[in-house]
Amino acid sequence: MKFEELFKDYPQYPQNEEEDQHEADPFVKVKLFDSCSSKAWYVTRYNPAEKIAYGYITGSIEDDFAHFSVTELEEVYDIQMKFVKKRLSECLKDN
Repeated sequence: MKFEELFKDYPQYPQNEEEDQHEADPFVKVKLFDSCSSKAWYVTRYNPAEKIAYGYITGSIEDDFAHFSVTELEEVYDIQMKFVKKRLSECLKDN
């Protein structure tokens, strides 16, 4: 299944991305991860026209919410995709 298909009928960026930051435990739709490192991107919103995602990023200097380009991730990292659709706290526990 293509990344874009996972986000059909799902909230898209830039619509209310601040709500994700302030919501204690937002829903994650997809987990992107680099098979060669500990980096992971927990996607909560996606703009298919620009291929820009918004979500929680772990494995960097500081774990935090941010916008990121799915195209750039695919170019730089060996990105794997996992369908999640659960709360961020559950995703982080499973990590």
